[in-house]
Amino acid sequence: MNEEKPFDLGERTVLYALEVAGLINQLPDSPANSAYSKRALGSAGSLGANYNDANENKNDKDSLYKFKACRKEALESNYYLRLLQKLNPEFLGEFEELISESTDLKKIFGSIAKKKQTSRR
Repeated sequence: MNEEKPFDLGERTVLYALEVAGLINQLPDSPANSAYSKRALGSAGSLGANYNDANENKNDKDSLYKFKACRKEALESNYYLRLLQKLNPEFLGEFEELISESTDLKKIFGSIAKKKQTSRR
């Protein structure tokens, strides 16, 4: 990821998904890389899509659900990136950056969801 992360979460999720795709495109072909890469790409892309839905949704309940989904997708993305990292140690540094970003995004979306849930009470 770039040193300076965008403040706009929508842009940050787009950049994250693109960085995941860019790294995955560099991986050697293997059955495991193929299977785990599809899952990592899916969850990285879904994270941003759910964020967009959460922002467009006027219903607090649905918005809360989408922010929780963002957290889940960041967690899932993190998992598959860690698997790919173990299978491709020659890309250790690149995976570390993306794993760190997915952890940060998980925390951000978890915090947003928690605040929304608290404000609903």
